[in-house]
Amino acid sequence: MERSIYLSKLCAQLNLNFEGRDSLIYGLGLCNREPDYPAIISYVSNETYVENVKNNPSIQCLLLSSSLRECYSEENIGRKIAYVFTDKPEITFYQLHELVYEKELLYERYRFPTRIGEGCKISKSAVIEDGVIIGKHVSIGPNTVVRAGSVIDDNVTIGCNTT
Repeated sequence: MERSIYLSKLCAQLNLNFEGRDSLIYGLGLCNREPDYPAIISYVSNETYVENVKNNPSIQCLLLSSSLRECYSEENIGRKIAYVFTDKPEITFYQLHELVYEKELLYERYRFPTRIGEGCKISKSAVIEDGVIIGKHVSIGPNTVVRAGSVIDDNVTIGCNTT
């Protein structure tokens, strides 16, 4: 079951103001990554990510400084989204993340099936708990335990007898 919350209710939790449409949000995500949810909040801290935002229709709300307003305008990204203007968009993003995690507003803590990327080599004696995200081309050795909440990036090697 996917959880969702209206942007207005989420922003109210941190006393944030937003401009634009009040839509349902299913998660948070980085604008330059494939989204896990159909409607997300993301952030930008410079002009580098205009194409990422433009090509990621899951972004329904963007956290950014007011100096980037024009750069990420509806005209430049090709659609209407909501905006939260903050002096420190990255910090605000992670404060939101902490909030939704602690209060379980969007997703339950580590209560999802483990996701394993392509090309992984995982020993049969390794224990991988639910709530783990494993990237592509990861190698995990014998007698290793990967605990719930772990995120392993692409191309990582974890030896044997590791927790």
